[in-house]
Amino acid sequence: MKTVAIQSGKFAESGKNFSGYTASGQRVNIYAAQLAAIGIKTDADAKFPIYALVEKREHTDKTNEKYTRWDAGSVFTDESAMLQASIADASLAIKAQMLLTKLATESGLNEQQLKSLTVDAF
Repeated sequence: MKTVAIQSGKFAESGKNFSGYTASGQRVNIYAAQLAAIGIKTDADAKFPIYALVEKREHTDKTNEKYTRWDAGSVFTDESAMLQASIADASLAIKAQMLLTKLATESGLNEQQLKSLTVDAF
């Protein structure tokens, strides 16, 4: 996932998608339901920047042609919330590894046994 700050954009005429643009002009597709979840239901509701975690995804159009675009996985009105979300999985994995290491040490495992215990990040 990539973090972006969307500086402008508007809903499609159908109202199903929102095309957002970063300062460098990168287009990001955001589903209307994602924006509705953070209180943005119309173009007038959009207060920029809107922060997003985005990923390049492959899609197929009505003629079965494949194309790629940047899609938002999650959207936020607050930069801090987006940054916290972007590291949440790694943070949990680190905390789990720290707890496992503490438990293993308290249980008397030697260093080689301790090294064999790992918690994989998602």
